[in-house]
Amino acid sequence: MEKYKICPSCKTLNEPTLLECVNCEADLTMVKITDEETEKMLAENKTAQDAPPRKDGSGCVSAGQRTRQMRGNAAPAARIFRTFSR
Repeated sequence: MEKYKICPSCKTLNEPTLLECVNCEADLTMVKITDEETEKMLAENKTAQDAPPRKDGSGCVSAGQRTRQMRGNAAPAARIFRTFSR
């Protein structure tokens, strides 16, 4: 399995030992070394995350949705606390 670095500017595959892209000379020092299998797994995960939510409501609740729910429930208690703490 061949390993390489993908240039963030032009998406050229570069040898893992290079510090600059062979195509556009962009800096590759902070680019992680990857391979085809890893790229395939990352693409599959991104596709799963980008999937639209289920319309039947049976999907998982995201962290952002859970936070909004918790904030909605916590707001009245916070107002009561501020009223009595003055």
